[in-house]
Amino acid sequence: MSLAVGAVQQPGRHAIIYGERGVGKTSLAKTLLDVIGDDFQTLDTQTINCDESDTFSILWHKAFRVLPYTTNEKRHPEYLDSLLPDTVVPDDIQYCLSHIKRPTIIIFDEVDQLVDQNARNLLVATIKNLSDHSIDTTLILIGIGDTVDAVIEEHPSIARALVQVQMPRMSRDEIGDLIDLGLTKLGMTIEPKAKTLIASFSQNLPFYAHSFGLYSGLKAVDDFRREITQIDVASATLDILRNSHSVKSSYHTATFSPQSNSKHDIALLACALTQPDDMGFFSASSVGKAMSALLGKPVEVPSYIHYLKEFAEPKRGAVLQVVGEERRRRYRFVDPLLQPFVVIQAFATNRLPLDAFETDETKH
Repeated sequence: MSLAVGAVQQPGRHAIIYGERGVGKTSLAKTLLDVIGDDFQTLDTQTINCDESDTFSILWHKAFRVLPYTTNEKRHPEYLDSLLPDTVVPDDIQYCLSHIKRPTIIIFDEVDQLVDQNARNLLVATIKNLSDHSIDTTLILIGIGDTVDAVIEEHPSIARALVQVQMPRMSRDEIGDLIDLGLTKLGMTIEPKAKTLIASFSQNLPFYAHSFGLYSGLKAVDDFRREITQIDVASATLDILRNSHSVKSSYHTATFSPQSNSKHDIALLACALTQPDDMGFFSASSVGKAMSALLGKPVEVPSYIHYLKEFAEPKRGAVLQVVGEERRRRYRFVDPLLQPFVVIQAFATNRLPLDAFETDETKH
């Protein structure tokens, strides 16, 4: 957060918030708007979502139609979109933003969805233009880590004007604080073991922590209790599975096989149980420990590497992304929400016992 606040407070600096999908990047950006108060002009919609159909011109028309401004001649707010030509270039952005008399923040979310290379190049050129001319506007881009790599690699000079803010997954303590905050507002509490179980199931992703808090809380309320128990959390797994249709579809595409001896489901579960790095990547060798535990015998990489390769292919839904040269390859769930789903699915179908999620602090 401090890096993002620093970018806003320094003239000529802009920011890119990056990390896995589902770690709370958009929430961080919106929290930033709350922290800085009313001293900055912001979009009526707070953020603008990029999509595959956006060109540079479309993107800025979308932003400027929700960015009000006033002049000395006109006391009533108008929107900057009225100043833009149909076809937009970076100089047009600089000209329009110079009409705003207050420091301004513009947040573009899901920049990785901006597939038009010309649009991405012009967006980088706009950052440099605004920085060079000391326009009191901060652009904040939100995307996955690959977006940062592409931007810096293609335009190394932009690094001086762009503050890079990495958003990792939450820690267990942060997940716990998130749960406590929500329950305090409701006048409810939660057992320590139940809180730890939510952190384990959610794989430190706030989306699942919120979902478990909701469904387990409803179960406690239905039982006329104000405290959530470990049993409530375990029961909530079925609600999570029922309300995760798109992720469930990806899971079945990746694991279905007409062959009874297929171990696609076990291999994907082993991937899900592997501790990833800050960018969500893991190695083939690191899957071995979980694979051995699930099969009850030692396994070597050659016996399961073909599953990892298949998970990256379209016929298996391309649920894994592969980077790096052979023998140095790393893997990552394309949709990070699939990783906790696989673990929750295994627990709900009795393939993972409850004690598999116990930690030293929960063993009494």
